[in-house]
Amino acid sequence: NTRPHTEYLMRRHLALALLALTAHHARGVEAPRPTAQQHQRALAAATVNAATAAANAATVPATALTTTTPMNTPSQWRWLDGRGRHLPFEDIVVQIHSRLDAPAQAHQPVEVHVGADSALHGDDRVVFAIAVCLYSVGNAGRYYYTRFEQQRSHFPVLQTRLLREVELALDAAQKLTSEGIDIESVHCDSNTVPGCKSTEHTAMLSGYIKSMGYTCRVKPEAWANLVADRHSRGARTMAP
Repeated sequence: NTRPHTEYLMRRHLALALLALTAHHARGVEAPRPTAQQHQRALAAATVNAATAAANAATVPATALTTTTPMNTPSQWRWLDGRGRHLPFEDIVVQIHSRLDAPAQAHQPVEVHVGADSALHGDDRVVFAIAVCLYSVGNAGRYYYTRFEQQRSHFPVLQTRLLREVELALDAAQKLTSEGIDIESVHCDSNTVPGCKSTEHTAMLSGYIKSMGYTCRVKPEAWANLVADRHSRGARTMAP
């Protein structure tokens, strides 16, 4: 599934954003379901300081960008489709299954990818966005997203913010896995190019994702983060 270059991934992101609907392929293999103990061990391995900062941030109630305050589990977050229409998480699960379970001969294989991104807004806020993307291989797809903000003071360095992004993406992936949905990969907004600020954290973050039983994609292949980026950076002007 490696794509030849970043430009192609950008075109794929634009196709997702256009919400082109396609039929989807049934998938018969369930992703492993990480336990709570595995989750805790992975956080500890991610370095004590970063894990502690992320845990502290997770205990702070998030302030919603809309009138609804997000809760602590993905099924309670305020989800929307790519057109900004609110729908319950249970409906998203039903829609995904309807595409995964469609007759195989009617379409190209479909993959479910999860990614998260964040953006600094002012001196006191960080806006997080989580995207669940359905990609019909070689074609187009659709996506669902949620977003909320937390205090910037809880993420004093880039490492803690990136770790929080991964934690949120894994929360969403685990919830989908528990609903019988196979996750193709979890995308991480860190780089592999020497000199980039996030590159020094890539091994830690990708190791965290892999330890939870998921395939990891990082930049420039982390295209699901481009979908999330659209909503984390444009949160003020893209209210549903």
